[in-house]
Amino acid sequence: MLDQSSPWSALPDLIKPSEFQQIIFRGETATGMLWAKTNESAILSFAFAPDWGDGQVQAQFCEMDKVGKIISAEIGIPNLSNPDHVTSHRDLINNYGRTISASSLVYEGDGFVVRIWFNDHDPPHFHVLARRDTSDTLARCSIQTLDFLSGDLSPVLRRRVKDWAGARRERLMEAWVRCRMGKHPFFVEE
Repeated sequence: MLDQSSPWSALPDLIKPSEFQQIIFRGETATGMLWAKTNESAILSFAFAPDWGDGQVQAQFCEMDKVGKIISAEIGIPNLSNPDHVTSHRDLINNYGRTISASSLVYEGDGFVVRIWFNDHDPPHFHVLARRDTSDTLARCSIQTLDFLSGDLSPVLRRRVKDWAGARRERLMEAWVRCRMGKHPFFVEE
């Protein structure tokens, strides 16, 4: 049963699908698949039927445009029915719910801004700036050791930056790796 009840609707932060959209699978409305598509997520199925064992479940996406015309397209919804699918959808799973920065900005708040530049040199580090709208680095800090590589911060700001980074070292390293690959980093939340 593809839905006839979806657990998605119980989660308040998710985007509710439009009432002018529908996904049809095997001639049935698939509400759970529509929630997954709308929220750029995946479905979880049991591989009882052959097409449920695939990493992408093919379905028909239908949408009514502004003049009342129905537009439909064949789409694939990521499916997590076995361990191989988890591996093939690793990026989707790891990135789900994260906010991708529109630039090299990783953090903004508490009196300082953190950026990680694309394709920057080793060792893994981040730049501390005073404001978002500047490229003037106040200091550079190692992600691995939290030692300051350059710059001069007040003792209070130095401690604040170290405390912030120490609690987010893993996320900062993920941002570093993404930037080294030329991808936008994830914004690191409070």
